[in-house]
Amino acid sequence: SDKKLKEAERRRERLVEDGYVLADDILCSDNTHQSSLIQKLREGITILHKDHSIPATFILLFDQTWELARLAKTNLGASTHENNIFNFDVLAWYIDPTENVAGFSPHRDRQPEDAPSSFHKCQQAKYVTM
Repeated sequence: SDKKLKEAERRRERLVEDGYVLADDILCSDNTHQSSLIQKLREGITILHKDHSIPATFILLFDQTWELARLAKTNLGASTHENNIFNFDVLAWYIDPTENVAGFSPHRDRQPEDAPSSFHKCQQAKYVTM
């Protein structure tokens, strides 16, 4: 649809101009399903960490993680260069909201020594972390 194409273009422009884009509300057209999926993952990571002392990365054993990855691949793929491939390189962390800590600040993974070579000629990055 035109709306999806315009949103993909907006995200692509933000990636080029700002180096990042917020995409927390666009993973799927059914935001109820998305919210439920994210909530299940959040609860699962918390249970793994608090109840079993198991690292958050073990959430990758559950289908909901890969459903979210599939949604990201399908719905955010149009926001990056057509030659970029979603590689399903997925990580997870537990960040306790009561400990006044945060996750990563915006950064760039896979930064080579020759940084210009990590961009397509149109200035879109060859590697995008979601």
